[in-house]
Amino acid sequence: MNETMAREIAAQALILPLCVGPLADRMASIASPQGRIFAGGCGDSAFAPAALAGVFDVLRIEVAARTAMHLAAFQNYAPTDTVILTSISGGTRRTLEAADAARRGGARVIALTCKGESPLALAADDTIVLPFAPISRKTPHTLDYGVTLLALTQLALGWSGRGEAALPLDGLTATLDAARQVAASVATQLNPKGKLFILGAGPEMATAEYAAAKFHEAGGLPAFAFETENFVHGANFMVEPEDAIVTFGGSPAGLRHLRDVRCYQRLPLPWRYVPGDSLVRRHQSRSSPSPLFHQRCGQTCLATAFHQVNRVG
Repeated sequence: MNETMAREIAAQALILPLCVGPLADRMASIASPQGRIFAGGCGDSAFAPAALAGVFDVLRIEVAARTAMHLAAFQNYAPTDTVILTSISGGTRRTLEAADAARRGGARVIALTCKGESPLALAADDTIVLPFAPISRKTPHTLDYGVTLLALTQLALGWSGRGEAALPLDGLTATLDAARQVAASVATQLNPKGKLFILGAGPEMATAEYAAAKFHEAGGLPAFAFETENFVHGANFMVEPEDAIVTFGGSPAGLRHLRDVRCYQRLPLPWRYVPGDSLVRRHQSRSSPSPLFHQRCGQTCLATAFHQVNRVG
């Protein structure tokens, strides 16, 4: 599994820039939404739109991130709604149920998938075929997640009316390299016998959930994701001396809440705060979605590299 993870992480710097042009061309033919926008799926496909909340805010596109279960069973739809559903295989059962529920409610369904003839593609009004071949359909899907982040960002960019045809990714390699360095530093503090608590707030909460999921998928490692505030309302009692805490940050709100997590430094265990700004080029405009996208890619790389570096042999 470590070899697969390493290949997936390394491939991002090569594959993602190659996907920008084809995605920008396809997005140009997707009509802008007229009402509410929902985006989601299962697992990583649910984490991705939530992790991009900061990007959507910059682009002034309001996107409600939901799980496929929620979209299939608990969401009320209107004919003006647009529902973006992601499934790399195009056959995820609950995501297909979400597509059916949205169509029954009169909503427009947009599918993001690698297979243009998949059940999800056939159930959608519009299909965006992701222009890459997955390295492996075994977990963890690091490259798949990166392309999903890119596709959702590119779609929102096209709808924003900013006049930008494609997202610049010229700094992606440096971003991923920076993430690996941070991951190596964090990993030296992890005890293979302990649990890992991964914390975040706002968009960083989704990144924390993604990170914990990668630990589960890559070998059943004990990792837990919590919101920074909710962690100190009970989950902190789960912590033992051999455990470690990692907190993701990066958004202005996340940085402001750093004071809330400093209390963890008093615990007798390793604690590390990972600001997203350390993973992006500081000279880029904060109004551009590119730094935020780079931040998410960097944190994704970081999340999947923790145990690869030091935790699992």
